[in-house]
Amino acid sequence: MTKIAILIIVASLSNLSFAQDLAVSQIPEELMQSADAVIRFDKTEFLIESTRESNTKRHWAITIMNARGAEEHQLFRAYYDDFSKVRKIEGILYDAQGKEIKSLRGKDVEDYALSGFSEGVSDGRVKVADFSNLNIDYPYTIEFSYEKQDRNMLFFPSWVPITAEKTAIMSSEFSIESKEVPFRVKENGMTGFNVVKKTAHPFIKSWSLENVKPFKYEGYSLNEDVPHLVTAPSLFEIDGYKGEMNSWGDIGKFYAELNSKRDELPEEQIAKLKQLIKPEMSFEEKVKTTYEFMQSHTRYMSIQLGIGGWQTMTAKSVAERGYGDCKALTNYTIALLKTIDIKAYPVIISAGKNVSNPLEDFPNMNFNHVIACVPSVKDTIWLECTSQTNPAGFLGSFTGNRKGLLVKSEGAELVNTIQYSPQENFQKRTAEVWLKEDGNAELKIASSYGGIQQSRRADVVDSYNHDEQIKFLKGSIDLASFELGDFKLEKIKNKIPEVTEDVSLTARKLVAVSGKRLFLKPNILSGFYGTPVNKEDRKTNLYLNPNIYTVEDSDEILFHIPEGYKTEKSPKPIILESPFGVYASEVKREGNTLKYTRKVSVKGGTYDKNMYSTWVDFLKAINRADKQRVVFLNGDT
Repeated sequence: MTKIAILIIVASLSNLSFAQDLAVSQIPEELMQSADAVIRFDKTEFLIESTRESNTKRHWAITIMNARGAEEHQLFRAYYDDFSKVRKIEGILYDAQGKEIKSLRGKDVEDYALSGFSEGVSDGRVKVADFSNLNIDYPYTIEFSYEKQDRNMLFFPSWVPITAEKTAIMSSEFSIESKEVPFRVKENGMTGFNVVKKTAHPFIKSWSLENVKPFKYEGYSLNEDVPHLVTAPSLFEIDGYKGEMNSWGDIGKFYAELNSKRDELPEEQIAKLKQLIKPEMSFEEKVKTTYEFMQSHTRYMSIQLGIGGWQTMTAKSVAERGYGDCKALTNYTIALLKTIDIKAYPVIISAGKNVSNPLEDFPNMNFNHVIACVPSVKDTIWLECTSQTNPAGFLGSFTGNRKGLLVKSEGAELVNTIQYSPQENFQKRTAEVWLKEDGNAELKIASSYGGIQQSRRADVVDSYNHDEQIKFLKGSIDLASFELGDFKLEKIKNKIPEVTEDVSLTARKLVAVSGKRLFLKPNILSGFYGTPVNKEDRKTNLYLNPNIYTVEDSDEILFHIPEGYKTEKSPKPIILESPFGVYASEVKREGNTLKYTRKVSVKGGTYDKNMYSTWVDFLKAINRADKQRVVFLNGDT
């Protein structure tokens, strides 16, 4: 064969689609029904070169059927930093007949510094490619490929073939090959899917999936019933630091060694703190004083440079500069506590309102945050060191209600952070309402929000100006038409923080008027969760995110009734009890005053899938009770 012929063959193989027919007509009809998009193929190859380096190649094509599919799939992002390189990004756009319309050029791929999107410094960057600016009719197909070289071996890729609802899959494949470097895999949600697994030998494995119809996630679910493959190293190296990852103890040992001997503080800082610590203080008071000292002397700044993504600044540097990231501020706080003979430990954790717990039987570095834990005989104290406003001991929805990895010099263990009760996440409201015969009303409402339920309003107090607070309050009051009068918002810095809110307002048509009758829905303040569609064939366990569903709301409203109106119809007291919580409401009239009380307490968590219909029935009953009305009649009929 001539050299020219060889070059022609090689050139043809370099084309993205490898001569595949990407016409929409090639998609099986059953995969297109109700689909927003169809993954034509998606192949990821992960090669472990050594304990120091890996390479990832990904090549995929997806047919976009409508705007929802475009929103989910047409944008491609590739993240990298000083430990990695992204190269060979290619993309092609095809019309419905599979004809090429446009190919990506270098100038079409945008490159952004991640530090531009947040407060802090970072060597992280992202390459972004898409075809969104072109005017093309649906359906169309986009094809991408790229390669990534990585020298950060703490993290291995996952395979999640079903990436969005109503997306069908013709073919998806993931393979991992190692040059005799051991690795680990964890398979989840494979049951019910025809996943083909192949093992050439212990260092070469692959998984593939074909012809998956458009998938819809179940509500109130962690969606553990979809294929999800997690991979992780057994041995790794990053920036000259070596470690193992076969147990949580291994991870703790690596983190402890990486951050050891970085707790030295300037003598003047130690002296300032010790001046604040009095002999008569309790253990809890000493921790609180130290935490507030840290808050008053520092501010949060994200620092993600090189190994600094995992190795803290020294405590001395934080003291001198007055800032640090989560690791640095936690290390600084622990160092301060050490000077007054109080032992504390870092806890690496996955933070965010949506609770994400680590796979207990599969140690890996799926963490993004660090907090401090202060063991105590009375009660463990948790410290969110990046906050300048939190009271000592409060974590809220960011790191509460989940597990973290508590790190000690001799190892580590998974521990539960604060598990908040409904009574700690409270909303208490009292109101006085003066009803008028024309249906309008004057209201005064005093509310108190605690725990997780105060967090949003705490932000409003801390960050919003007067006009922004007015806009927030108008949006938070669920009345059809009203004018806001005086208001007051105030924070109370308890261990379970609280925000009080006092408002006065004038409501139009609060009650419906028909002839001599007034129709009042006494539950004017509090709504509850919408009622989902009931499904008898549920596949996954019922999950109620405790950061949303572990709450207790109570209302007490006094309605002043216009003279001459008697009660023609009034709801009976209601008590609802379920495995998820309780609900109670009652209406009582004394003279010209109607008193309405309502209380609902719910506890989130994971429940058996067979409990789903019970949950739906509980919601339906609550919403029916909340809609009941009182009818007032002026005089006799």
